[in-house]
Amino acid sequence: MVGKENKSSKKEEKDVYTGLMPKKALTGYTIYFQDNVSAYTDKGIKVSEAMKDISKKWMALSEKDKAPYQKKNEEDKKRMQKQLDDIEKKGYFILDDGSKSCDHSPKKKKGEAKEKEKKDKAAPKRPSTGYIFFTSENAKKFAEEKQIAYTEAMKECGKVWNSLDDKAKAKYERLADEDKVRFERQNAEYLKKGYYVMADGAKSSILNTTGKSSKSRKSKVVKPERSRKSSSKSKGKDVKEVKKGKKAALQDLGEDISD
Repeated sequence: MVGKENKSSKKEEKDVYTGLMPKKALTGYTIYFQDNVSAYTDKGIKVSEAMKDISKKWMALSEKDKAPYQKKNEEDKKRMQKQLDDIEKKGYFILDDGSKSCDHSPKKKKGEAKEKEKKDKAAPKRPSTGYIFFTSENAKKFAEEKQIAYTEAMKECGKVWNSLDDKAKAKYERLADEDKVRFERQNAEYLKKGYYVMADGAKSSILNTTGKSSKSRKSKVVKPERSRKSSSKSKGKDVKEVKKGKKAALQDLGEDISD
């Protein structure tokens, strides 16, 4: 009996599906968001800020305008259900690349996942776009001049940037091109050596240990202990001298100075 139970339990273990599970069906809003978010991120606007604006636009859409996205949602639900049915019947479903889902390991759950690799601080900073250079120059100015929050100033930058012609944008696009060259040069050196030489002449690998370049590290002036002690001693001497002076004055007056 024991032998039969062991065989049956092993068979059950083999039947357990351990491959990738189908992706959850996307909602109509998620599909709408994916179609529109790049228009914001291309201008350097954070996804969190873009999400707020896209959400408002979605809410303002009529049912007719939402219909194409809701239709895609229904199609995606069918896709998910079919893949679940395939797992039940065949033990796998076919992925977009043509491979079987059972041949792939599922992503580990939160808590089981390995600790994410820390970002290498020695790597060069990615190049900025012309729009980023424009906002870096104007966002703070807009916030101060119009007395608005920085996030609102960023939105204002987006509006102004879109209204600029190619001639007005040329200055910032030129800076972006120069920054691309800088990145490519530093990245080539980084991939070859594991670091690149920064503007202050230090190796970028120092950032992994200090977080700052040698130029930005300011040496703190620390007063030696001796000087602090000597200053306290001098204060003590001054107090004693004052007390002696008081005693002498009282003795001259013939007063009792006993404690």
